[in-house]
Amino acid sequence: MTTTNGILKNKRSLIPVRYLRILTAVVFILLVLAGGFGLYRVGSPSAFEIFGIQFVCPLAYLQMVLAKRSLLPRLLVSFVMVTGIIILFGRIFCAWMCPTSLVRSIFSKRATGNNANGKRRQELQQEQLSSSASGTATSYAVLGGALASSLIFGFPVFCLVCPVGLFFGTAFALIKLFTIQRVGWELLVFPLIFVVEVFVLKSGCIRLCPLGALQRILASLNPRFFRPTINKDVCLRSRNIDCQVCLKACPENINLAASERSAKAGCTNCLECVEKCPVNSISVLPKKVAAK
Repeated sequence: MTTTNGILKNKRSLIPVRYLRILTAVVFILLVLAGGFGLYRVGSPSAFEIFGIQFVCPLAYLQMVLAKRSLLPRLLVSFVMVTGIIILFGRIFCAWMCPTSLVRSIFSKRATGNNANGKRRQELQQEQLSSSASGTATSYAVLGGALASSLIFGFPVFCLVCPVGLFFGTAFALIKLFTIQRVGWELLVFPLIFVVEVFVLKSGCIRLCPLGALQRILASLNPRFFRPTINKDVCLRSRNIDCQVCLKACPENINLAASERSAKAGCTNCLECVEKCPVNSISVLPKKVAAK
């Protein structure tokens, strides 16, 4: 097989998609934090309201349902709406809004094995795929444990250590510090746990996050629409060129060429593969829309 080395150059986007994700996450965080200043009703990070529209974390909702043994009618509509968004767009929250992903994208650099050559590069990629698969299974186990423990102990257990909740808890504690000059214990404990989860447990998003696992289950209900799809007539691999740009670019180690349909549930729609593809063979839009 011919390789892409010396044949193609990487595309240059006007604004790299990585920066668009960072900007979107920052705007989302600022909207939530604005409620901390009393600009509108915010509730809590797991069930907040922005401009009259209520959003609830689906994992927090399921934990509260099990803990209280009630469907919680006031949150049910919001849960159904958020669930529908996940089914339609997949794990979009993970790439575009999650504070944990934002912090990791700013301070971390994903090792893809780009500096390796030949057989060693393939070995590195295979190791990444195996690690991702085992991590997915572990996250399902954590999801089951989070739900079971909520049922047993009568409160949403995972919310105590959820990195998203810890991030916003730290931010609200800082707001409290600067507005009413009050220091709480959460100002020390929350950021400490958050730093451990983000920088020590580096593969936590793949291996440990039950919210990601729940989104993956919901996203599997819709394997076709708004998922990255390769146009095989355009893809370089159809020309016998060993192009693996999309695999190297994917933070979830999804090999679209090898397991396109089965892997899509784990996709976060980060659009890295779409941006990096040198021949524009990947699209997340339905074929008829993409053709226009």
